Amino acid sequence: MNHLKCSKYGLLMVFFSSCIALAADENSSNAYKCWTDEDGITSCGNVVPKEYSQRGFQEYNDQGIIVNKVQKAKSDEEIAAIRRKEEEAEKKKKQDAEDRALLDLFGTEQDIERARSAILATIDGQIHSIETIVASLEKNLSDMLKNLEDSKNNPDVSESQLQIIQKNIDDVNYRIKSNRDTLQSKQKEKENVNKEYDAYSQKFKDILNRRGGVLPEKEELGEKETGETPAPPAESVQ
Repeated sequence: MNHLKCSKYGLLMVFFSSCIALAADENSSNAYKCWTDEDGITSCGNVVPKEYSQRGFQEYNDQGIIVNKVQKAKSDEEIAAIRRKEEEAEKKKKQDAEDRALLDLFGTEQDIERARSAILATIDGQIHSIETIVASLEKNLSDMLKNLEDSKNNPDVSESQLQIIQKNIDDVNYRIKSNRDTLQSKQKEKENVNKEYDAYSQKFKDILNRRGGVLPEKEELGEKETGETPAPPAESVQ
């Protein structure tokens, strides 16, 4: 392996050119490489010493023309800084996507409250209907229980007839329980809707706070304006 050294002092370009020329003479049929050591001394040869391979070097053809530049290897600190920057960029990208998803649904806080009210009104209507059914069933149950007691004291009523009356009572009790379970489910659904829309409202406020009270344009978040009116989330509509 041949090495030629050129000093960094004096007429740098003259020395360096001479170094290239000398390396080309000794390696006339081969490409060669030039590197700089820790003292700023440029050396050329057909192989970069291991201790300098991470400092970066240039590759020349046999005419002294650079054909490749190998950059200096990054330090641990530089690599860590790059990773932090990439993580921050990814975090921002994720945040922008979440912001865009919310703003596609709601343009103002009032839109959020209107959507919440519409869903809750639908659920309240369902609850009212179920409560009406339960009240009617409970009245029927009361009448059927009285009828059962009267029938038990009536010698003309057979045992099979009493069993039929009891079965009807059991059926009504089952329907009442089923409807009451549905009522509890609807109340839970209302709680979940309020939690969901509370979260939407808070996220909307967070977007405003992050952006100084100004909503971003859709183009700023990577979306084009469609002109369509956003609808409430489908999973919340009952």
